[in-house]
Amino acid sequence: MRRFMTVLVTAGILVYSVHADLEFDNLRKAAEAGKPAAQLKVGRCYALGTGVTRDDELAFQWIGTAAEQYFAPAQFALGVLFEEGGLGQQKDEDKAVLWVRRAAGQGLAPAQFRLGTYYLNGVGVEVNEKKAVDWYLRAADQGNLEGQLIIARNFYTWSRYLSNNEGAYRHLRQMAAQGDSESQYNLGFYCGTGDADSRDFEQAVKWLQRSGEQGNAQANKLLAQHYLKGHGVEKDPEKAIELYISLARQGDSECLETVGRLYTGVDGVEEDLEFSSIWYLLAAKKGRVSAQLRCISIYEKGLGVESDLAEAYAWALVAASAGEKEYKQQLEPVLSVDEQTRAYKRYRNLIVEIRKLERSQA
Repeated sequence: MRRFMTVLVTAGILVYSVHADLEFDNLRKAAEAGKPAAQLKVGRCYALGTGVTRDDELAFQWIGTAAEQYFAPAQFALGVLFEEGGLGQQKDEDKAVLWVRRAAGQGLAPAQFRLGTYYLNGVGVEVNEKKAVDWYLRAADQGNLEGQLIIARNFYTWSRYLSNNEGAYRHLRQMAAQGDSESQYNLGFYCGTGDADSRDFEQAVKWLQRSGEQGNAQANKLLAQHYLKGHGVEKDPEKAIELYISLARQGDSECLETVGRLYTGVDGVEEDLEFSSIWYLLAAKKGRVSAQLRCISIYEKGLGVESDLAEAYAWALVAASAGEKEYKQQLEPVLSVDEQTRAYKRYRNLIVEIRKLERSQA
């Protein structure tokens, strides 16, 4: 009910809100004379108790009367009423779609946006992402902020519908320029991909930096790759590592593992296997199976640590519990009974530690 009232009163977009100095009696006369805008206003007055005693039944009647005259704002209001069960009406998704579609068909941007949401979520219709995107675009092309924002924020999710749409790209740039972090990330991603003729790495870095400065982790992760490769910015592995470590401190286990990988001496980073093993271990304890597999090799071969087959086997047991059983089978025959005993004890402690970290992240 509250959301339906919001539709009635929001910024005059739909209902042409009543001025305080307008006499209700005069407004009702205009409504009774058949003017749909006045009928919708009267319905609003009865719904909110503005200038008259609140009456849900009369509110519904007047809004319905205006909708029957093909007045798009009233059709939209009636559709939302049926969607949410406002003014004492039963929820009816079929009727909601009927009336919202009529308003959308007349070009009412908020109705077009809502119809898109119906198709996206399967409200009264079968889920149809393509139709949802089409209605969102229609709303966005009329300057509807919600439509522009959802197009910009899902530019890549819906790339198969939007990649060649100049209007969609325009909305993406507009939302990015207005400071929306997700749009800035999408624009940065867009500028840095595609074929050699369409890529613009400098623009990619620019938008990723703006998004990253607002705390967008995905933007900073992608920006780190630009620093590693020197795409659109001077190559700077240390800056990339700084970004990865910052993200790792925020709980990104993938970045923990990435730092470990870099210190094995790749992408221009000086090899430091001891430091690498520390980061891999942190990632492994965060539940990253690929890092757990790396820990097996670290302890089996002594990569930055003393070789310890029991510790390697303990990590093999951890990996096996995640479905990676090959390493357990390879190591088991070469362990002594004492090493196996120590390994199983260590394995139980590791599982407790990993689960504790998982709970803390939940």
